[in-house]
Amino acid sequence: MTACNNNSNSTAENDTTKSDESATTVDAGTSTSPIKGIVDGYLQLSEALAQDNDKNAAEAGNNFVETMISLNKSSFTAEQTKVYNEIEVDAKEHAEHISANVGNLKHQREHFDMLSNDVYDLVKTFGAGRTLYQANCPM
Repeated sequence: MTACNNNSNSTAENDTTKSDESATTVDAGTSTSPIKGIVDGYLQLSEALAQDNDKNAAEAGNNFVETMISLNKSSFTAEQTKVYNEIEVDAKEHAEHISANVGNLKHQREHFDMLSNDVYDLVKTFGAGRTLYQANCPM
């Protein structure tokens, strides 16, 4: 999970991102995750920032917020609800900053970095329904 423009051929669709050798596999589970839409939105946001596309990043940030707002939390366990509620406001705020800052990739990336931590915690709690890798961008 990274947004680093290092001219590599890795994409979010590959479910692997290579930016350095300190990548960590996130236990993703094998079934469909209740946060699949959030993960999909995060990966779109990551791809837009990796391509230096501030407009697509802003659109993806807005879509990320909308996905969080419309998420059906009724199937969450008590522990999942607790984790989600602890992360929700912060994650939305970072995505909103990304969507409000077209033309400022640096600011978008700063908020993406913080959003990445939130998404990592969500994936650890809920699973992602696929294999994801956490990579640290050396840039």
